[in-house]
Amino acid sequence: MKSGFECHTCWFLSATLVLGFMGIVMSKSNVVQANEPYRDEITLLGHKGAVSSVAFSPDGKRVVTGGEDQILREWNSSDGRMLFELKGHTHWIEAVAFSPDGKWLASGSGDRSVRIWDASNGEVKRSLIGHQSGVRDVAFSPDAKQIAAVGLWDRSVKVWEIANGQEVFSLEAAPNWAKSVAFSPDGKWLAAGSQNGMVKLWHASTGLEAKVLKGHTATVQSLSFSPNGKQLASGSSDLTVKVWDVEIGKEIFSTKGIGEVFGVAFAPNGSRVASCGSEPVVREWDVATGQETVSLKAHTNYVYAVAYRSDGKWLASASYDGTVRITKIAPRQ
Repeated sequence: MKSGFECHTCWFLSATLVLGFMGIVMSKSNVVQANEPYRDEITLLGHKGAVSSVAFSPDGKRVVTGGEDQILREWNSSDGRMLFELKGHTHWIEAVAFSPDGKWLASGSGDRSVRIWDASNGEVKRSLIGHQSGVRDVAFSPDAKQIAAVGLWDRSVKVWEIANGQEVFSLEAAPNWAKSVAFSPDGKWLAAGSQNGMVKLWHASTGLEAKVLKGHTATVQSLSFSPNGKQLASGSSDLTVKVWDVEIGKEIFSTKGIGEVFGVAFAPNGSRVASCGSEPVVREWDVATGQETVSLKAHTNYVYAVAYRSDGKWLASASYDGTVRITKIAPRQ
């Protein structure tokens, strides 16, 4: 497909050399990063307006992004080449996800739809309509057979079968707005965060409510399970990231004073959590100690979403400034 945009490739070594190329910026930077003497970075340019969502493919070779311009874009994560430009949504794309097997892309939009795309060629497989308001977040089940989505104003979580597009169940997320949704990697839990600061968990196989995690005092904007499904990270407008022991419903640690949190992601090894939000900064936290391990001043405005590559050595971040940055955070000292 035609990309319809022009970008430039910039290499910053001892001086800046600007070269016309195909849509990326790669650089060495002196941005502050805890426990890291340097960083490599790729900047993806092409979206017109804010970029609100980003996800890596399971093998780490591709990145998918979406945002204000209503276009889903798939990129090569190693060199920043755009692979597909996918059109069809008629409103801001709020969320994107790769299926665990890498076959499918999912996108949720303010146009109230969830679209399932073939990740290999960009063709639409399903357009799922059921929410009465814009779709704020999407999540694949671990077996890639189902997709969950949360509607902002209709306060519901809906789960569909991808093969036939049939709705499996519809759950009331909260009496207030619903903002975030996640499946646990072990397939046991389905979680949703809401405006009232609560995180509700259901048994993923039946849709029966299991427990409610209470601790946040404002909207839970983002959720991410640890790889083993035993812990859950939540990011909130109350200026905190919390990590929970899901089985006992106990808070493990909570950050303080970092600005409103819009996105969280567990590292592939389960030892760290990344967060982003109302500051132009991406942070990383040690789950065992609660200490900040990395701070990246990667953007010039809000950062809406963050994602780890499968090897845990790179972080992708999507921002209101219209850019997506893929930043190397390893080796560590």
